Amino acid sequence: MTRLAGKGLAIIRTRTLAGEFLTGVGTGRTKTGKQQYSTKPMPIPYGKYMALTQGKVPDKTKVYRSKSGHVMVILVGGYKRYRELSKKPADHVYMSWSGRMLRNFKIIHKEKGKAALGFDDADSARIARYHNIDGAGKAKVLHPFIGFTAEEEKELAGVAELLINDVLKAL
Repeated sequence: MTRLAGKGLAIIRTRTLAGEFLTGVGTGRTKTGKQQYSTKPMPIPYGKYMALTQGKVPDKTKVYRSKSGHVMVILVGGYKRYRELSKKPADHVYMSWSGRMLRNFKIIHKEKGKAALGFDDADSARIARYHNIDGAGKAKVLHPFIGFTAEEEKELAGVAELLINDVLKAL
């Protein structure tokens, strides 16, 4: 079961890093294709903006003071531009800033005939919940990645069949 769970982990991680997410519920989920990061202008703190742009403020950049008193800048190009300025991949949704969430998605329980996938820390589980159930960010965008498409289930069934045959041959 550990080998089968490991294959399931590999499928989910590979698909997620490729920017492909699930749609529908239950058996028969299908890939949606690659999603794009938002290009809607967004506010960021002035200090963060200056650090990202090495102190260069383009003409017509809107600088304002928020209700809480913080100096903010409207970043034209939205979150996609923020990722580009931060030297992170931005051609499609990767769901990875540091890689911690997907690294912490692992086999969390195994015993004879059973294995469970999940997160070994509460913070990664919380972030995954945002993407899978609640919606991430102000727009509450869903990027469901935990689960398998019908095609992936067939692939896992084939792996299970090979593992069962190996056990039967050993008897």
